[in-house]
Amino acid sequence: VVVSVYQKKSLESIFQQHLPFREKKLLEALDHPNISKLLGALSDSNCLYLLFDCQSLLTLSSYQLQCQSIGGIGEMLSIYISACVLSVLRYCHSKSILHRGLHPGSILLDWKGNVRVSDWTFSKIVEERTYTLCGHVDYLSPEALIGESGYGRGLDYWALGVLIFEMLVGRSPFIPVETQWEQ
Repeated sequence: VVVSVYQKKSLESIFQQHLPFREKKLLEALDHPNISKLLGALSDSNCLYLLFDCQSLLTLSSYQLQCQSIGGIGEMLSIYISACVLSVLRYCHSKSILHRGLHPGSILLDWKGNVRVSDWTFSKIVEERTYTLCGHVDYLSPEALIGESGYGRGLDYWALGVLIFEMLVGRSPFIPVETQWEQ
């Protein structure tokens, strides 16, 4: 079981109390083999807890760190993970849901080789466009960063493209090659 923990005081301090409730509602409406299944929600005086079924060994980001010395995780695994994530995005978009938080830490790999997309904190039902700036900076599309005309499904596909590049090359497309070795 994987647990997402939300500290109530932290959510209140940034006026984001609605996030775990929206995440719970969206996840209850989703049924896809590559989406972590919500088992339930619990609360105590300090925290809210969302319980998921995935018996994850690693996030993709952890796995990538282990494979960094070889320049990426390999073409076949990259294709498999990309296909799983694309399937999730197409399914969610058919329900007008944008993930808006795709990054290697939101991809879980379990001991059976299953891929699960998690971290639905920023997800939202969007019929046409939205203007909220949220997500992980390296995975935000240009239209989300500019913000003038809003963004739609393209944001998730942009993030998938960045993710694919990272899996194949072993680094972010936004870090110059020379800088990579200096760090």
